[in-house]
Amino acid sequence: MPSSNTRSVRPERIQTLKDEVRDTFPGVTDGTDTPAEWVGLRPATPTGLPIISQTRYKNLWVNVGHGALGFTLAAGAARPDNTHARVLR
Repeated sequence: MPSSNTRSVRPERIQTLKDEVRDTFPGVTDGTDTPAEWVGLRPATPTGLPIISQTRYKNLWVNVGHGALGFTLAAGAARPDNTHARVLR
């Protein structure tokens, strides 16, 4: 199993993604575009708690550190009025 900091991915995982796109969206790839393969890290905090905090810019907040569930949890942790945000510093 690769470490959590690796930027490599097994070729069979990439092939599975390509196959799923081709099967789900027939004709979307006509062979003229070669997709770039990349790996994004899923950062988490040491405690597992996300960081939801205002930055030095008045209109910019960060909502990071959700780990592998970032896409799922970040949306639920965000709220336009920030009334329920627990600011961790």
